Amino acid sequence: MKMDPQLLRRYVLIKELIDNSYDVLRSEVCDYAFSDFLEEVCWQVSDHLDLETVDSIEKIHRWVRNNFNDYIRENFNNLLNEENCDDDFYDDVD
Repeated sequence: MKMDPQLLRRYVLIKELIDNSYDVLRSEVCDYAFSDFLEEVCWQVSDHLDLETVDSIEKIHRWVRNNFNDYIRENFNNLLNEENCDDDFYDDVD
C-alpha cells in the first residue's frame, strides 16, 4: 500500500514531535503513569502544530493515541529504565 505523500509528511512530522517530547518529559518521567505520560505527549505534539480550534486539538490527540500508542509506550518504558525509576511505581492499567 502506497501512502499519500502529504499524509506521509504529516505522519513524519508528528512522529518527530513525539520523539522531541521525550526530551521535555524525561526529567519527570518517573512521576508519570503511562496514561498521564501519553496525555502529556499529545499536548507536546499539539502545542507545536498550528492548530486553531479545540476540535483540531482533540482530533490530533485522538490520532496520536490511536496511531502511536504502542510506540509511545515502548519509549516510555525505555525512559523509565534509563532514568532508573522504580518498576512498581509506574504500573498503570490502560
